[in-house]
Amino acid sequence: PRPSAQSRPRPSAQSRPRPSAQSRPPPTFQSQPTQSFSAPSPQSSPIRPSSSSSSIPAPAVSQQSQPAVRPQSSGSGSGNHVWQGRNYLLSWREGRNSFSWNAARSYCSGQGMRMVSLDTAAKRDHFMKQLAADGSPYFWAGGRLSPDKRSLSWENGRREGISKGRHPWSFTGSRGAQPDGQGSENCLAILNNFYNDGVKFHDVGCSHTKPTVCEA
Repeated sequence: PRPSAQSRPRPSAQSRPRPSAQSRPPPTFQSQPTQSFSAPSPQSSPIRPSSSSSSIPAPAVSQQSQPAVRPQSSGSGSGNHVWQGRNYLLSWREGRNSFSWNAARSYCSGQGMRMVSLDTAAKRDHFMKQLAADGSPYFWAGGRLSPDKRSLSWENGRREGISKGRHPWSFTGSRGAQPDGQGSENCLAILNNFYNDGVKFHDVGCSHTKPTVCEA
């Protein structure tokens, strides 16, 4: 005889065993292989510098390496010597050494200047010392003597008296204390120890040839 459905025992839900969370095996994850990257070789991809940023400009030529240019005689009154903020032209520095007094006057005028007037003690002493420092033997100044040798007229219009044989006039010369010309030698020259007298004023014939000093 077959057992009936009623007589067949059924397991209850409470008696059915459930697997516990601790008994479950943990899920496994397959690790992905890591990709390695190697830095490119310097030879395979060279870095070329930009022509605009990496080029080094050529160094500028120093002005000190250039030869000094001597001022040109352009009539600008620039000169080649500065004293107390004024420009002067010492013609012996330009190789111009053979002017009569009148030619020296014309030369200075052509430079936009005039012959120097040594009408103050400071100015006179400066250019007398400069003559000695440069080793030049003499120069024409912008002064003319009166026929009686008692006064001196400068190119700037000033006039002063003369004390014979007293500084800056020489105590000696071809005929004695300066000025010593008789009816001649009406132009003023500064001589550098020409008579073993140091740098002094002398009256000289105006046709003699000498360098000069011009002032702006």
